[in-house]
Amino acid sequence: GLRAGLVQVEELSQVTLFAREYATVLARYPQATPRRKIHETIRRMIDRIVQDVIRTTAASIQQAAPRTIDDVRALPGRLVLMSDQVRMEHVELKQFLRDRVYRHYRVLRMTTKARRVLHELFEVLMTDTALLPPEHRDAAARSESKDGPAGRARVVADYVAGMTDRYAIL
Repeated sequence: GLRAGLVQVEELSQVTLFAREYATVLARYPQATPRRKIHETIRRMIDRIVQDVIRTTAASIQQAAPRTIDDVRALPGRLVLMSDQVRMEHVELKQFLRDRVYRHYRVLRMTTKARRVLHELFEVLMTDTALLPPEHRDAAARSESKDGPAGRARVVADYVAGMTDRYAIL
């Protein structure tokens, strides 16, 4: 069957928000490529949630009629929110993604590899700042003289955080 990343479309079709929008896309664009159908479905899902937040929030603001920021702070609930139906659909989607995508063994395996690469890279650069580009090496030395090892660590961590995945691996 058609895959949408790590899950089959058939699995995603159990999710109300996806199922409704995917059915609309299939009916409206039967000749579209499978990839295009998925992209259009996702676009429509996002649009549905955003439009619902806009409508529901506008009604909430109209009903509360706050005149000042203090009026907003004094309200017992939120002004910006989703309708009950869309919130339930959104929670269902988030739960599906958490259970079937974010905790998928391939995602977990890549996360573990990335964590190991980052840890080793950080340790190597902390041990030998000569491996840093000159401006970062100088910043690490200045920061270390001011704040000790924590200063050096901050500069190294910032440098590593600025790397792309490809650059960090090469």
